[in-house]
Amino acid sequence: MSLLSPVTRSLLLANARQSRAWPGFDPRPLVRLVERGGPARWLCTELSADGCWLYGLADTGSGSPEPGYFSLSDVSAFGSDVGARVVRDLRFFSPHRLSAWCAAARLTRSLDGAQKLLERLAGELGLARGVASPAGASPAGACPVGYLQLSRLRE
Repeated sequence: MSLLSPVTRSLLLANARQSRAWPGFDPRPLVRLVERGGPARWLCTELSADGCWLYGLADTGSGSPEPGYFSLSDVSAFGSDVGARVVRDLRFFSPHRLSAWCAAARLTRSLDGAQKLLERLAGELGLARGVASPAGASPAGACPVGYLQLSRLRE
């Protein structure tokens, strides 16, 4: 079974085209891949034209999530040597842009920690939480949480 449906591939490809056309483009992650039973997580915003490379934020459980490109085939095979499997989180939805995820991941040193931090901040600021909706649409009132709000948590 493929990690990406045809519709998801189309959306990720559209994000890649938009990113090339507008260098300041800061999309919301569309896909969350997780290592079942393990710490590895990937948030994906773009797919290369050849369908081989994803762009987003990768956290292999080492304590230092990194934005960048990663191979779809490598992600698919990740953990298979120890019986782990990478699956797509079908309930994932994020109202937060990739830059907010990167800032939160730097502070918390993991994507799971970043998710908790972003949800907490969204709650404190009265913003919608990143939960799945049946139609896959953005929750009403969703708004990205920027780096300035995240940086005040260091105090």
